[in-house]
Amino acid sequence: DRTEGESRIFSRDIGEKRSVTVTLGAIANKILAVEMVTRGHSSSMSAERAIRVYLRDKDSAEPGWAYPPFLRARRPVDAVQMHLDLDAELWEALSHEAIDQDVTVQQLLEH
Repeated sequence: DRTEGESRIFSRDIGEKRSVTVTLGAIANKILAVEMVTRGHSSSMSAERAIRVYLRDKDSAEPGWAYPPFLRARRPVDAVQMHLDLDAELWEALSHEAIDQDVTVQQLLEH
């Protein structure tokens, strides 16, 4: 089961946004924090931008695009819970990609 040992993702639709609480590692959390300081973007905006870039590059055949098999059992280091309001369709697309790669959405968010 690909969700075994994972934190549960809480989500609810709010209009065209989906409100989600995810658990990310310290590195992913710091990246979102730096984006907030340097670009003035909220964590939600930065996460949406990163997800769009990731999904857009799907057909690029770039090495390292797909979630690496050797990381599948890894859990977030110094995990931090984060609340994000994301475009509902974008969240749905990321969820489908996670299923296609047989990983959790949280794993793709960190990747």
